[in-house]
Amino acid sequence: MFWIIVVFAVLLSALTGYTMVIQGTTLALGRLLVSESAFIRGTGVQDAIIPKMQSIRNIAAMILFVPLFILTTYAYAWYHALWVIIATFFASTAFPIILGMRAGSVRIVSIILSDMEKRRKAYLEFGDELRSNAISDLMNRIKEIPQEDIMKEVKR
Repeated sequence: MFWIIVVFAVLLSALTGYTMVIQGTTLALGRLLVSESAFIRGTGVQDAIIPKMQSIRNIAAMILFVPLFILTTYAYAWYHALWVIIATFFASTAFPIILGMRAGSVRIVSIILSDMEKRRKAYLEFGDELRSNAISDLMNRIKEIPQEDIMKEVKR
């Protein structure tokens, strides 16, 4: 049972870390795509650029902490489950560093752009030229943003 809990916690921390990196990058890009005087400066146009599976990953990461807590409580005790949850969460901040997935990195931005390209093609297939043009414009604007600006916005 111990190794099942360890493997579950490691996988959950990797999933949580990945979702946090994608979320941080989309937030930074969403802010950078909006002009300084815009009313929606807080999150910018983050909703328009979030990858399709990101919401599902966010929900899954949050929900999977419950079975981890239950499994650890069943095998040991509730107070052990608490420290396993805390350790899993702290490990989720280390996983992106270990795996080289920094928020705002070229790799993460390219993942977001490839998802946007898939959506653009899907919009064209369904005959939705307006959305296809809008997402194409956002993609072009993201490609024009210097990498240094993205990294500065992520750290903000």
